[in-house]
Amino acid sequence: MGRLAVIFEEDDLVHLLRAAVKRAGGQAAFARRYKVDHSRVNRILSRQLRASEAIAKALGLRRAYIANEAKRKTLKERMPRRNRRAQGRENARAAAEL
Repeated sequence: MGRLAVIFEEDDLVHLLRAAVKRAGGQAAFARRYKVDHSRVNRILSRQLRASEAIAKALGLRRAYIANEAKRKTLKERMPRRNRRAQGRENARAAAEL
């Protein structure tokens, strides 16, 4: 249950978008290349809008949901013991692959 991943906050995504726009040669060029509305790109960069699914996809990202720490502990308590052991082995295997 779950995977190892790099987590980006909204600010991180805006920094990635800013770098991608610069590499593309500007907001209009980025928007044409990834078939997104250039005004949306501008509004995300100026933090008037949150990044859309299309922008995340253009940056090679996908949306994920992360349990906050308090909820995660209660979920762990409710998980049957055998599932917790299996989860621990999966996490250990994934860490070893790094």
